[in-house]
Amino acid sequence: MKSLITKDFGVTNAINFENMISDAEANVYIMVGRSIPWANLSDPTVLDDDFISAPYDTTAYKYQAMRDGIILKKITANDVQPVVPRVDWVSGTVYVAYDQSANLYIKSTDTRVVNTTSTTGNVNVGAGSANTVNANGINFTTTTPALSIGSVIRIGEYGTEFREVVSKNSTALLVNTAFSSSYATQNLFLVETSSLQYSNKFYVRNSQDQVFKCLYNNDDAQSTIMPQIALDGQLPENPYIQTSDGYKWKYLYTIPTGLKNKFFTDKYMPVVRDTTVFTNAEDGRIDIVKIINGGTTYADGDTVSNYGSANVIGDGTGASMTFDVVAGVITDVNIIDGGNNYTTATMTVVDNLFDTATGTPAEFEVVISPQFGHGYSPVRELGAASQMISVDFEGDVSGFFKVQNDGTDDFRQICIVKDPKYANGQFATAEILPMYTLVYTVDLGGRPEFVHDELAFVGSSYASALCSGRIVHFDDALNAIVLNNITGNVDSIVTNVVNQKDAPSISAKAISIDKPDINIFSGQILYIENRAKITRSTNQTETIKTVIEF
Repeated sequence: MKSLITKDFGVTNAINFENMISDAEANVYIMVGRSIPWANLSDPTVLDDDFISAPYDTTAYKYQAMRDGIILKKITANDVQPVVPRVDWVSGTVYVAYDQSANLYIKSTDTRVVNTTSTTGNVNVGAGSANTVNANGINFTTTTPALSIGSVIRIGEYGTEFREVVSKNSTALLVNTAFSSSYATQNLFLVETSSLQYSNKFYVRNSQDQVFKCLYNNDDAQSTIMPQIALDGQLPENPYIQTSDGYKWKYLYTIPTGLKNKFFTDKYMPVVRDTTVFTNAEDGRIDIVKIINGGTTYADGDTVSNYGSANVIGDGTGASMTFDVVAGVITDVNIIDGGNNYTTATMTVVDNLFDTATGTPAEFEVVISPQFGHGYSPVRELGAASQMISVDFEGDVSGFFKVQNDGTDDFRQICIVKDPKYANGQFATAEILPMYTLVYTVDLGGRPEFVHDELAFVGSSYASALCSGRIVHFDDALNAIVLNNITGNVDSIVTNVVNQKDAPSISAKAISIDKPDINIFSGQILYIENRAKITRSTNQTETIKTVIEF
């Protein structure tokens, strides 16, 4: 059995996650924690910030993350936004045109396949019923990189057809599905590893933050004119705009300044819907017709504009087209009306334009819009199956996130936590939820201050401690220890002496404690991200941006 989870499934889950955050009843938080360095991979007893440990989906690891937690901040609807990989328009790039038969959402690193004894070699592929890739200077049994059963391949520098190898010999590959087009002496690529970017660059952002989808790339030509719309130029409701390099682009939306400030990075950009484009989208409209073969002897070999008409056969209605003919060859299709509700269509030239005695019939590929039309749902059309969460932690976060400006306050772990509960069992709703215990002590009387990230305990020794924990921070103004990773009876701290492990001169008597309002182990951890150290100070804001892909 073979199955496929479609991009729409991921997009739907991403939308559901966004809706969960937006729900007034939802209680989802960003948790920051882990004040100590990661363990050295070669020696786990050594803490070393040159390493970042990989998280694990185990009960023990998630409980430890909660123990390491410092503070929770609630995620609001304004903190979540669908995003896609950022693609800036660059002159000289060949962009991939939308096609209803193209898989545009492949994320991969492709490596050109060659012989081990040569840096040259290419392949030929037939169209239609042909499932065979024929070698032309490549020995498929000794290729670099190696090809095997189950390998995914792509034909051509900008190919959009991905196929799985079913069997092979030295001169031919049998693939799982026939190619829709013929490819002569093209490079062969092995699709190897997943990556952030789509392999096919089919959309762009221009310098005005306008986002366009490529509908036609002038037969794989380089794009040299940046697409853009202006108040006195082509309108957003148009089916497409055409640039002088022959490209046809569909305007989708402009990134608002506020969303750009919050959700735009060097790798991602936000996705929104333009109301005008949405309103003018047409389900199953034909906006592009590709000329596969312009035929011969049309209009008796003359040169004529807007000549004749087309016979469109499909399950929609209303499509109407004419042709431009140069020296008897059809060079352009003029779409008078793209019609609607097409899911499949073919097109031929009506008989009175064609000299059946001497001519060759033209061939066309009719490109049908995605479900509901171009621009109806940029989130689905661009495959926005990722949500960016962007939450600000300003200064000491209203006194809840203790910090001093000496470089010793930091964190390394970010989690998303759903439905933490108060100690009484009710769901927590506060915007800020500390996860530490605050231990107030009497004046140290000239003794050294407690050191951040060290261990503290109550009792005659650390080994037999009544209670122990990790010193996240020491507030010298309040003579208060911020303690997490607590084991033992936390109430035993009160009125007892708190000692710093391995530092006999550092101790103080506790007079009271403030325990977390929540049961720190009560929430569900949905996401864990381990990062390099982030150092905090009172005069800066940490904007936690994390992207979750569904």
